[in-house]
Amino acid sequence: MNSRLLKLCNFVLFGLMSASIFATTFIETPVSSRLEVASGVIRGNFIGSTYKKNPMGRVVTEATFQVTQASGIEPHQMINRNTFKVSYPGGEWNGMTYKVSGTPQFKKGEDVVLMVTKGKFGFILPDLTLSKFSVQKKEGSEVLVSSIFSEKNGVGKITLTEFNELTNHRFGTPLVSFNSDTHIHIAKNEKHVAATSIINDYKARDARARTPSSIQDEADDSVPIIWFVLALGLLGFLSNFLLRGRRE
Repeated sequence: MNSRLLKLCNFVLFGLMSASIFATTFIETPVSSRLEVASGVIRGNFIGSTYKKNPMGRVVTEATFQVTQASGIEPHQMINRNTFKVSYPGGEWNGMTYKVSGTPQFKKGEDVVLMVTKGKFGFILPDLTLSKFSVQKKEGSEVLVSSIFSEKNGVGKITLTEFNELTNHRFGTPLVSFNSDTHIHIAKNEKHVAATSIINDYKARDARARTPSSIQDEADDSVPIIWFVLALGLLGFLSNFLLRGRRE
């Protein structure tokens, strides 16, 4: 009887531990506060997902997106914007399903905005489902809607314009389209403009140095030097002539 009771207690304890591990409780946190935890934001279309084990041996889902806009992510971190990968816990491995509550669901081709964080093994969703927004059009404007607290303005629902104001405050730029490449090449363009300015300045100076008037000035400046050399030669000749006369 004691052994049965012990097994029952162990089973209940294991169930409670499992529930505490896999259950996720979300708190109504403002979008602005969640952005403080994120290291960047992307907007893109969901392509598909695969399962794998990360170097820590944990089963994760790796979702792939074709990114159209980004903010706060360095160019070298975006290896290929057409296959940008984000991982979150849970998935399938060797015929077993590792289900973690609170993880997001995606539909193929879905237009989403994700708040991401750079982890040890790539980008992750720091707040799981709360890190994902679906882009919806309402009354002629684009609105970001979460599957949790979807009716709470500033928490689960926010206009794209308001969201861009927050990302601009957090990362120094709103969501920027990759078509312009402004966020990638702006520093390079500034350096190019500065270098071009310097080169053009040197060319202008060189052109001025090669004008006919400058050449004439150089010729005029060289005349006194020639007469000075001739005078020295004449003085030397006269000196030798006088010394020779004295000796004779």
